[in-house]
Amino acid sequence: MWKKVVALAAILLLFLPQIEAIGAEPEQEREKLMEEVLLQQLHPILYPAIQRIYNEQYPQYTDAQIVAIDGAVTGMRREEEARRANAIGGAKIFKIMIALHKKGAPHERVLLTLDNDTPDAKFAVKSYEIESE
Repeated sequence: MWKKVVALAAILLLFLPQIEAIGAEPEQEREKLMEEVLLQQLHPILYPAIQRIYNEQYPQYTDAQIVAIDGAVTGMRREEEARRANAIGGAKIFKIMIALHKKGAPHERVLLTLDNDTPDAKFAVKSYEIESE
């Protein structure tokens, strides 16, 4: 009987790291999928920005990734301290930084800053930087 318990314990010790790794994968996959969904939703904003930056009618970009997301809530009362914002009081304001590469220029990274600090809360490109890697 004790041999079975020892054998079972040994098997569990061997496979415990793989069991823990299996539990971690779905969270990473979920985060990656959420990033892909957000980038897909922001494509109608990103594409015209790249058109303007490079003065091309049909620009192509690769390796788009979200570098940072920051959020804030506008104040609803005068007593509350809040960041100056155009959005209606109580709205959530987000700032998203997206990095991407123009196809054909792998050593050039474009860093776009978007926010939804508008009355209709739609995202718009507020600034961009072109960095050499």
